[in-house]
Amino acid sequence: PILADDQALALPAAVEGRIAYLGFGVNTTECVKSCVSLTDGVEKSLNSYVLFEGQSLNKKISNVPALIDLSDMRDYEGFLNVVKPLSKGNKNREARKAVEQGFYCKPFTLKNFIPDYVEINHSKDNRSGGQMRGVYLKNIDDLGGAPDRRYPLIMPTCSYHWRIMFGVFKRVEGYKQGDLCTDEKLVGYISLVRYGTVVLYSQILGHGDELKNNIMVLLHFEVMRWLLDPCNVNSKGLRYVMYGAWESGGQALQDWKKRVGFLPYFMIAGRSGVAAHSLDEHGVEFHI
Repeated sequence: PILADDQALALPAAVEGRIAYLGFGVNTTECVKSCVSLTDGVEKSLNSYVLFEGQSLNKKISNVPALIDLSDMRDYEGFLNVVKPLSKGNKNREARKAVEQGFYCKPFTLKNFIPDYVEINHSKDNRSGGQMRGVYLKNIDDLGGAPDRRYPLIMPTCSYHWRIMFGVFKRVEGYKQGDLCTDEKLVGYISLVRYGTVVLYSQILGHGDELKNNIMVLLHFEVMRWLLDPCNVNSKGLRYVMYGAWESGGQALQDWKKRVGFLPYFMIAGRSGVAAHSLDEHGVEFHI
């Protein structure tokens, strides 16, 4: 264990005693060279969210993470049972309405949808996190240009460490991205990054003109359906879904997170060679 039985943590009031034990690991039988590069910077990037083994128990956690604990959900129906009471079923109805309007979700290859991706990023000057900046201001040429052919969707080699783009689309017959006829338009996306027992919403954005159509609720619900599918090899051993800091984006975004299943947690993780979480149901022990 990372903490001895007699060690006490000064937990932020918001977490109400909820503690998440993480393992990021690169020691599974599936791991490849890219797993090392993916997890290499995880301690630096999550340092403001996580108490790592060996750090002072008095460490100030400046960003309390918003997490969904998957351990008691089992499947997608379990997720729905959790979130329905949080919004009196409103979020589930919003997701169904988006489907009725023709929207659908799936993993996708970003190279095939660069123009749509840029259009989404530029569709609003300000979001819940403030003025758009950085990578969100890049244009089509900055990102390699519109596609001149169809790029295949390549799923991860390792189930425990990966990056996957998940998008929400609407059917538009004859619609093109550069020279590529896609017959569909990308209107929102979530960039998922898995580090062992946790998957991060590293980017989440919807087209400003389509937000009123509940596309991001649908996208979140469909990502959860995919992650909780017992047949999905890319989610085996997964314990948590994280969407940034609990207080980021103001009260409106915090309310949205709460109504779709996220709660504030205190996160603890081991360092290299120290298990941060016990064996998962597949017998995999996670380490940083």
